[in-house]
Amino acid sequence: CVGYNKYYLYKKQRRVKNSGAAWEDVVPTETSYNGNGTMTPQLIEENSQDCGYTPPIEPQYDWRVVQGYICASCDGTEENALVYTYFVNDPNYIENGSSECSQGISYSGHLLTATIGTCVTSIGERAFAGETMMHTVRIPSTVTSIGNSAFIGCRGLIDMTLPNSIQTIGNSAFQSCIQLSSMSLPNSLKNIGESAFQGCQNLLYINIPSMLTTISNYAFNECTGLSDIIIPRNVESIGYYAFANCNGASYITIEGIYVTIYGSAFNNCTRLKKITVKSQIPPIMDGAAFEDTNNCPICVPSGSVEAYKAAEGWSRYASRIQAIS
Repeated sequence: CVGYNKYYLYKKQRRVKNSGAAWEDVVPTETSYNGNGTMTPQLIEENSQDCGYTPPIEPQYDWRVVQGYICASCDGTEENALVYTYFVNDPNYIENGSSECSQGISYSGHLLTATIGTCVTSIGERAFAGETMMHTVRIPSTVTSIGNSAFIGCRGLIDMTLPNSIQTIGNSAFQSCIQLSSMSLPNSLKNIGESAFQGCQNLLYINIPSMLTTISNYAFNECTGLSDIIIPRNVESIGYYAFANCNGASYITIEGIYVTIYGSAFNNCTRLKKITVKSQIPPIMDGAAFEDTNNCPICVPSGSVEAYKAAEGWSRYASRIQAIS
């Protein structure tokens, strides 16, 4: 299957009507993914006929959401479910049962961890967007793609390991995940979308896998924690502003022979100490790519210094170009 549908997990409980007593699980335990078919996407009033309201009968039974869990699954089976773990501080979860029928329909606790089940093959667009308290996501090897803005704004996300099955990371997938400190991109990765990691301020290191040929526009823009940026030989295109505003970077190394560097790709990396370009032939530069880079040296192969100084785009930085020592 592709993607997943969300279901709330309910547990059947009982109490004496209007007694104020605590709800107790029925024995044997009964659970439901959809509140016995009564759950709808919106909050329904307690006495609504659509909610199955009948005059009070003692004892009263109700399907109530289990605190701490909300399941999503392709086939409705527990073993393939996506399980979210929440803080138990949801103001919409009414402990005293005064709005029994609506409980669980509007559940807005803070997501801490997400373990994605093996039935999931893609993480959809904005699937976890804005989950600011979530710090851990576990993704199985069945997942091959992460959709646009899937984790955008997950400001508490720290622990993220991508399996060696991911082929595509969508636009803005991890944008503004400001606590994310490391990300090992798998060798299976073929596409990184625009702004995929933009604004990941604490990202200290990023590897570029061997199957990736294009670094999209703004992909790592404003990743101010990066210290060394290494572009391997397989990369053929470095997009506009791809690594711009990475103010913590000290060294940039571009190893490719056939690579195009687009305008502003490395602009405003203000603490750079050295840029090294290993190609004997000056790469195509489409616009000024090294503006406001601390006037650092641009080191190229010793036999190519004059060629770089005369090449379109590179001639703008002729006074900085020197031989690799």
